[in-house]
Amino acid sequence: MKRRLVLRILTLVLVMGGYPIKAQESLAPTTESEKSESFAEKVNNDLTNLIGSSTILIPQAPQPIKSDLDAREYRYLVLPNQLKVLLISDPESQSSAAAVNVAVGSNQNPPERLGLAHFLEHMLFLGTEKYPLPGEYQQYIAQQGGTHNASTAAENTLFYFNVRHQAFEPALDRFSQFFIAPLFNEIYVERERQAVQAEFSAKLTDDFRREWDVLRELMNSQHPGSQFAVGNSQTLADREGDLVRDDLIDFLSITLFG
Repeated sequence: MKRRLVLRILTLVLVMGGYPIKAQESLAPTTESEKSESFAEKVNNDLTNLIGSSTILIPQAPQPIKSDLDAREYRYLVLPNQLKVLLISDPESQSSAAAVNVAVGSNQNPPERLGLAHFLEHMLFLGTEKYPLPGEYQQYIAQQGGTHNASTAAENTLFYFNVRHQAFEPALDRFSQFFIAPLFNEIYVERERQAVQAEFSAKLTDDFRREWDVLRELMNSQHPGSQFAVGNSQTLADREGDLVRDDLIDFLSITLFG
């Protein structure tokens, strides 16, 4: 189910060690690892991987204001598909990283499928057309000394990873496929439904979760924030004529790619 990433992506943040950011497109390589291509070319290639098509950078966006004591370099870009990109060059960083913040969260859950946004976060990690094995991304990140995670909030979902510098491009390619061609393989639906159930059960007595439950009781019942957000095996159950995987694909089409 290959798709083109469009307006629902809020921000892509790339932290890339060893690639200095210079004025506009006159970005010359300064180390051995950079001699084959400039920083601008590298970024353009990485962003091309992320959205699945050729990309033209739009450099006219206002640039970040930073402290005189901040040794990092920053560049802000807006792509033709409205993807907002923040590039950070940090020569002192021990790893490179990327994060994608998507403007879809639990407040966008369909009333009949509470917890679907959280379930989507889980299912995106279980294989893509280019990398179909469900643990391939996680295994690669671990082998390269990195970490990865994701979280679903009320109005956004955040995906992120970090790896050693030399492994950044292959890691970004694997990462980007979640937003281009996820598989949502049927054989993993029940496993992830139970994973969501386990998260729900583990925090039934959590004080922070209980505070949120009280707050939801006080909210206007018509506001999406008053609804159950995490999901469990009941809200994500398959029903006669209504499979949760089908609802997941519809949700993805309407929200992330809508």
